[in-house]
Amino acid sequence: MGSLEWGVWPHWWATCGSPERHRLEASELLAGHCALCILAPALSLHSRFERFRQIARAFGWGTVLRLIGLRVLNRVIRFDVLIVLLIDRDRARCPETPDESQLSFKVLRAREYSTVLSALSPELRQKFHLDGFDLEADPDDILLVAYVGSTLAGFGFGHTGGAPKLAPGVRLRAPKGYLYAFASFTPPEFRGRKHHGRRHYELLQTPEGQSCAGLIAYVNYTNLESRRGVAKSGYRPVGHLYHARIRRLNLVWCSRSLKRTEVRLDGGRTWSLSRLDKGRSPEPAGDATAGGS
Repeated sequence: MGSLEWGVWPHWWATCGSPERHRLEASELLAGHCALCILAPALSLHSRFERFRQIARAFGWGTVLRLIGLRVLNRVIRFDVLIVLLIDRDRARCPETPDESQLSFKVLRAREYSTVLSALSPELRQKFHLDGFDLEADPDDILLVAYVGSTLAGFGFGHTGGAPKLAPGVRLRAPKGYLYAFASFTPPEFRGRKHHGRRHYELLQTPEGQSCAGLIAYVNYTNLESRRGVAKSGYRPVGHLYHARIRRLNLVWCSRSLKRTEVRLDGGRTWSLSRLDKGRSPEPAGDATAGGS
């Protein structure tokens, strides 16, 4: 879910745009969780171990070790593990937010994204790298915008054409009849208030979404907050996508479990190798879970 904003924007190094863009991820808890700097003077060994224990209590020590391994690997090449998630319409929940009485939604198109950005401060746009956030959206993709009163409370994109862009030069073949949710963002003051999950539910209520069997999205493995939200929202993981960026090359491939589903890459393939045009970001289109629930 590229969709499932699940999260808090532990972005694609975290997930969705520039290397810094999705970066709340585990580094908030692991604060330098690289195995090579576990003895760094910035944190005592005891403090670092306590942070590891926080993650282990929620996700297990296996996750801690994998996060350390990913951090070390990313010092050599850019490498992400994406958890692909599905939720059927009949399992989709409509979470009530604390802002329910003032909450409203507006359905726009991705080509109108610049008008949404104009409602955000330059500082916020720069901090979360929101300019160009729609880089991998098709012009006619859904852009669902949430408001609390007259204040913008978040947005998210949706694709119903069956072949959403995953990264520059790479498209995902979504299961027939599923809406692909991606590149979701919640301003800091509205995070933790169930806005992300509510936007996903409202995507299914749009004219295009009403005919869809459910939602598909992905969340970055390092996006711990989003993963926590996914577990509470009824999404089920169906496999993994692996994305490596080596200089100007994009290499994406499916896990063995994902190959047993209808999810494929463009052309029905289980792997893709593409060259990135000079000047374009190699980041994926954005995990639907990017940006605070």
